[in-house]
Amino acid sequence: MSLWFDIGMIISRKLKIIFLKTRKTGGSSFEAAMRPWLGPDDFATALNIEGVEQHGSPRSFLRFPSEYHAESRMHQHMTAFELRQLIRNDVWFEYLKIGIHRDPADFLISAYFFYTRNMSDRPSFRKWANRNWSLVLSQYFIAPTKGKLAIDRPIRYENMQQEILDMPLPHGFGEKLLQSKLKSGIRPSHLSVDEFYLENQVPDLVARLRFFGSYAANSPFFGSDLWINKVTNSFLHRMRKLS
Repeated sequence: MSLWFDIGMIISRKLKIIFLKTRKTGGSSFEAAMRPWLGPDDFATALNIEGVEQHGSPRSFLRFPSEYHAESRMHQHMTAFELRQLIRNDVWFEYLKIGIHRDPADFLISAYFFYTRNMSDRPSFRKWANRNWSLVLSQYFIAPTKGKLAIDRPIRYENMQQEILDMPLPHGFGEKLLQSKLKSGIRPSHLSVDEFYLENQVPDLVARLRFFGSYAANSPFFGSDLWINKVTNSFLHRMRKLS
């Protein structure tokens, strides 16, 4: 399965929530923790984890339920633009849109270890990061924080446990989230972010990644409802070489 679509998104009528799932930000754990509270009319994409299947159908949320292949276009890491093209106006405007964002330099370390975890000849972080740094930008196509398609509640990965306490989520969700540590243990944790980049001979990359992350977080372009949004995101995807 393509790494672009492999890893979930939730639309909950019961909770009036849309969860847009960014990469390597604890989103799989968030979705798994949310599932016990989903109602029969809610939808969650399947996780690429044994036993975690699709919940419900998105058909009732779609703008054109009879559209050919509309359901098959609902995938794990949908961008806000892609989702907006498919779902009804009342769902998009009335539901609380949530996404998780993470320090870009820290994120790229986790992405490196995740996407290279099964390689017998793992590339150096320096080589891989120079090929795939645009992953930082793609996070803000998925869950933009500015522009017409901006999410309502960006959650900081570094402060997720505290921030979800201030959101209209079910009682006990925070405790469930702590228990749902999916895909953890892949990345070594003995080095800080700055130490890791220094050890891998790319200390200057930290500032560059954080600059681009800040730019994307504050640029309305990433939350644009124009087709150039999709074209640009697709171009960034084709540029990357995750191996």
